[in-house]
Amino acid sequence: MKKTSNTRRYSKLAALILLAGIFLSSCVKDLSNDGPQNASALNVVNASPGPLVINFFLNNNLVNGPALGYSQESRYVVTSSGSKKFDAATGGTFNSIVADTIALENDKYYSMFVTGLNNSLSTFVTEDDLSLPPSGKAKIRFINLSPDGGSFSLAIKGGAKLFSGQAYKTASTFNMVDPGVYMFELRNSENAVEHEASLDVAAGKIYTIWAGGLKEGVDELDLRLLIRANN
Repeated sequence: MKKTSNTRRYSKLAALILLAGIFLSSCVKDLSNDGPQNASALNVVNASPGPLVINFFLNNNLVNGPALGYSQESRYVVTSSGSKKFDAATGGTFNSIVADTIALENDKYYSMFVTGLNNSLSTFVTEDDLSLPPSGKAKIRFINLSPDGGSFSLAIKGGAKLFSGQAYKTASTFNMVDPGVYMFELRNSENAVEHEASLDVAAGKIYTIWAGGLKEGVDELDLRLLIRANN
């Protein structure tokens, strides 16, 4: 049975933390003017459907303020470029529950998604192209982060598919779209609609639409589309 929702509004961090050249931003930073001389930016998203709340660390330094619940994000953290040890820990502790190493290139933006279930957590990293779309256009990409949902497609209701057959832990490239109000459909491998979500697409904006939740999830943890603006 398909479900419908409006664009999810993500919580903003309540605190600003400055640690060894790492700092948080509630908006997108211009890496040529902010932070270290050789700078990158990393956004962390809790995409693990469940009660898990996380803090995260770069090179053993705590980065975020309030712990991130499911579907919440840190926004972009500006840090020096290079190889970084990433750890996510249960909120309020320093006990790593998932770890990875991420190579951050100079002047580039990334998103790190913590996904999977509590007993099988993993990470998925995307490089985020935040170059502005042409005048009068917006950019949209699609990511599948539902651990048990199989492959999905993203379509416009009453229209064509924008992205087809996206497997778990894969991301599309960004596509250009015209501004306007859209009803997006999440379609499973049999082309049945699992969920619908509306979005008022604005010119000049960059959006990530991701499939999250579980096929048998309840309430906020059920299979659905989630939407975030990258800029």
